Amino acid sequence: MKSTIVALLLILLILLLEGLCIAVLHVKSLGKRFLYVPDDYPSIQLAIDNANPGDFILIREGVYVENIIIERRNGLVIKPLEGNSVVIKAKDEGRPVISIQFSKNITVFGLTITGGKAYRSAAVYILNSSEIQIQKCVLYGNNAGIWITYSQNITVANNNVLENSNGLVVQYSRNVVVIENNIVLNGVGIDFVDASNNMIYHNNFINNKQHVRSHKSVNAWNASYPLGGNYWDNYTAEDLKRGVHQNEPGADSILDTPYKIDDTNIDYYPLAQPLAFQATLSTPIITILTHTITPPTITLTQTTLSDECRASLILLVVLVLLVTYLIIVAQKTRKRVRATKSRKAD
Repeated sequence: MKSTIVALLLILLILLLEGLCIAVLHVKSLGKRFLYVPDDYPSIQLAIDNANPGDFILIREGVYVENIIIERRNGLVIKPLEGNSVVIKAKDEGRPVISIQFSKNITVFGLTITGGKAYRSAAVYILNSSEIQIQKCVLYGNNAGIWITYSQNITVANNNVLENSNGLVVQYSRNVVVIENNIVLNGVGIDFVDASNNMIYHNNFINNKQHVRSHKSVNAWNASYPLGGNYWDNYTAEDLKRGVHQNEPGADSILDTPYKIDDTNIDYYPLAQPLAFQATLSTPIITILTHTITPPTITLTQTTLSDECRASLILLVVLVLLVTYLIIVAQKTRKRVRATKSRKAD
């Protein structure tokens, strides 16, 4: 009986050590990490595949030939290292250069993205996603600079959108804010399809073949006075009046007559001069007029046990109770045997 108890105790010790190992191996980080490309991972895609929510993917200077897929992810920031110039060029021109699908709280910051040239391709393609921010990027030489579909709460800010067939395409999406972008030399500047309740203001529309194309969409094209709307290079009007109704004497850098896109889309405060944008890549929170763009909230790192580890610990407790029970039963059995032998001897 003693040998049996010793064997059980050894098994129990082994299981205890195994449970502790599982606990150590299943440490889960809840805070940000910095993943460096190509130091930690040779490609941007590999860094994304190995990232946790809240991680920053920092890219060193260079040209990266990839088609990047961000799918079912939450809370990533993808940007160059401070002072580095990063170009991402499509490996397959028939696919988006960066595709963001079924994701939330993703920031793409300060990249030059090109080569998504095929029909329905784009520099950045956003599908069924929310809280996506495309900031301070150069998007040129694509079928579309940014293609947004079935998404909401998207911010497109401080980008240079140049020489694409379509600067932006917005389909079946809402709460898209397009602010302080240079939208220049595209076939169509912005194309809205069944996409209403979006806001477009403080952008420069220059030398596009068609600035706006809108189908079954009603959107806001200006902020409140005196912030104003957009600059349209094909529109000239007087700037002699000021005020909410543009009926008070004095110029205010807002043209006195609204810019009419169609009957339901009107920029009521078109700007007299193009805007000069200023935003720094190093600023963690970029405030552009009344709209604030904030990177994902990062929590402090802490350690938690995985589900597997919890299961192992529960099993360990059960085994301890079982062994304790067996020891008690064995002791009682030994007492009964001794009592029986004692009666027979009498």
